[in-house]
Amino acid sequence: MSSAPNVQFRRMELKDHPKLREFWPPEPGGAFRPGTEFPLHGEDVLESVLYFSPVNRADANIVLRTRHANHIHTRDLLLNDAKFAEALAAFLKNQVGKEIREIGQLEVQF
Repeated sequence: MSSAPNVQFRRMELKDHPKLREFWPPEPGGAFRPGTEFPLHGEDVLESVLYFSPVNRADANIVLRTRHANHIHTRDLLLNDAKFAEALAAFLKNQVGKEIREIGQLEVQF
């Protein structure tokens, strides 16, 4: 009987993860009014995380709902690795209340 190999992942900051290097922090978006200040440097606070598993040929999607200067923003992550996306969404759900910039500096091991 064969067993799955025990894969060890090294610890790294989330923003440096090979599957996120080009995507963290995701660009802020959402509906906005003229003059809205966008949190371009990750100073917005994570309020909620939505995970949409892939359907057919679509990528997994993680939507981050954030708040900055009394405005709601969304940040979308489209990821082609569904297992990674699921692990990332679970991790992010435990980071509600933290700034996006701070979350990117947290160490992960997945």
